[in-house]
Amino acid sequence: MTSSKIALGALSALLLTSCSGGTSGAYVLGALGPLTGDASSYGVEMQRAAELALEDINAAWEEKGMSLSFVWENGACNGEDASTAAQKLIDINAVEVILGGFCSSETLAASAITDPAGVVLFSPGSSSPAVSDAGEYVYRNWPSDAFQGTKLAELAIESGYKEVGMISEEQDYTKGISGAFTAKFQELGGFVVEEKYLPEDTDFKTQLTKLADEAPDAYFVNPQTPAKADVLFKQMQDMGITGPFLLNDVAGTSTELLATYKDYLEGAYTATLYVDEESQGVKDVLARYEAKYGQSVQYLGYFLTGYDATWILANAVSEVGNDGALVKGYLDAFPGYTGLAGPVAFDANGDPITGHSIYKIVGGAIVKQ
Repeated sequence: MTSSKIALGALSALLLTSCSGGTSGAYVLGALGPLTGDASSYGVEMQRAAELALEDINAAWEEKGMSLSFVWENGACNGEDASTAAQKLIDINAVEVILGGFCSSETLAASAITDPAGVVLFSPGSSSPAVSDAGEYVYRNWPSDAFQGTKLAELAIESGYKEVGMISEEQDYTKGISGAFTAKFQELGGFVVEEKYLPEDTDFKTQLTKLADEAPDAYFVNPQTPAKADVLFKQMQDMGITGPFLLNDVAGTSTELLATYKDYLEGAYTATLYVDEESQGVKDVLARYEAKYGQSVQYLGYFLTGYDATWILANAVSEVGNDGALVKGYLDAFPGYTGLAGPVAFDANGDPITGHSIYKIVGGAIVKQ
């Protein structure tokens, strides 16, 4: 084990409840996320976050004769694949605890399978407000988009925008953001013109032309994946649409997109979970990631909630085992904890008691406001 792994393992042991309550044995949990398709960059980082957390967990558990591992299935960021993945994990792998989904469409569909079966579903990335009511066994440590949409609506009013033109993908995640933004913006006196496109669409010029004809004070770009954001930005740029821009956290936090459209997105605003990039624990895990995978993390907040979610579930297993009902009881009585993504506790719906912060894009990077 390298010195950085020892340091981070020690930090995690301090941050989380002691793993003293479990018995020896090899524990296996399920995991599902978008491992293929346009959202696969998120799924791959979620999987890698879990892998790095497992290195620390299993090192800490070694003396007790305990180990933890995941069986992964591909949810492909859609309900049909996620339902199939959840059913397989339950029927074939007999898991009672699942990390995932990542996309809201995955979690909402999978919960219809997992909740009646008494299987815990714990998402590090699903943000649709609908997840709050998805089931008794559903939890997440990424905040609802009700916060993101509301924050950006308040910012838009403060910026003097009266009319916002929004382009949105027809997905559970994006519907949550557009719904929250529109409700708050209109409550504060603003007006929203929204154009929508289907997940399979690749040409958005018709929708963008309609928005441009409205001459809104600002444009809100609301895609499901970075791949769709890339196409949107290119077509908007080609059409001479110059903003100002409001971006959801998919379009506004991808390091690759920010580098590609550095000048075009200068001054745009987004909202996402605040994380302390300067903390030693975050620096250590990012260094390990680069050393192990040969590249930098693209989506820092989501990566860190994936790491923390793995530790939260490990801590539950160490105390009560991997029985779904017992893990649910542990999470319902969860006292809160401080991980690499910051402090988190759960409300009665299994949602984290936390929220989003506003960021401005400056020089190809997001800067907290």
